Amino acid sequence: SSGIFGTEMSTADAKRGKVDIWLVLYWLRWHTGISLLCVVMSYAFTEQRWSLLRSIGNLNDRWFFVVGTFIIHAVLYVGFNAPLLFCASKGWGMNYHYPRGKGQPFPTRELMMKMWKEAAIGQLTSQWVITLGVWSVFAYFGSSADLPLPSKQSVFIECFLSSVWLDAAFYWSHRGLHHPRIYKHIHKQHHEFKWTIGFAAEYAHPIEKFASAELPTAIGVMLQGTHCSTWFIWLVVRLLQTYVGHSGFNIPVLTVLLNGPSVGYHDYHHSHNVGNYGAHEFWDTLCGTNEPWLAYQEKRNQQKEAS
Repeated sequence: SSGIFGTEMSTADAKRGKVDIWLVLYWLRWHTGISLLCVVMSYAFTEQRWSLLRSIGNLNDRWFFVVGTFIIHAVLYVGFNAPLLFCASKGWGMNYHYPRGKGQPFPTRELMMKMWKEAAIGQLTSQWVITLGVWSVFAYFGSSADLPLPSKQSVFIECFLSSVWLDAAFYWSHRGLHHPRIYKHIHKQHHEFKWTIGFAAEYAHPIEKFASAELPTAIGVMLQGTHCSTWFIWLVVRLLQTYVGHSGFNIPVLTVLLNGPSVGYHDYHHSHNVGNYGAHEFWDTLCGTNEPWLAYQEKRNQQKEAS
């Protein structure tokens, strides 16, 4: 059902392990929406504008890729997440915020300072080293930052396939991180946030960052030899997906543009620490790992009807 708190599938629609037409259409709608958004964003790049960007600093392909990735990441990390955190701290716009339970205290100042310290160190040091090296792999598979720009058809296909890969890779890597022998050593750090905020999307153990975030995000576009412009577009969409999903705010326009990153869906994962391993419902429904969430939703609906 769609509404102010996301675009979750209804309990009746989500049947464990059953690959019916509605589940397939849901999967297709998700990835098509993401890919179309990338195509629309690609219109921001014309050959003239791209040539102007390339002329700034006269950077070679590698450094253009590295610096561009850093700027996009830093600007969205601060520019998107800071205003939403400020609103949440002031209690503004809470009618667009997913309801919080008693077991979800607002993050402490100490926890947020720890998170920001790790983010600053990562973005100012290791990210530069990683992206400098990763460009060699991009280039090996045919990526370039030169003209001509890719066609709209290429942008759609590459982003669609990247989205499909990301969807599956994130679900299975995230589910694996919840294995009892792994969780306490790696993924427990991310779950220090019971009240999720956009900044906390990247608060994670280095192994988790690589296996469940960076690799799923990059490998799809990398193996296709995607043009640097498409990588920048894909990075913006991917970052907004995870920031919105952790923000607690269901922002109507962004929710539609990003094809429904379900705020309540992932929020439940943080508050109850069970199931809902995927970015959305497809893999969880297929594998039956969102049954607690479905039961929770059904109980909430019954309580609303009773009142």
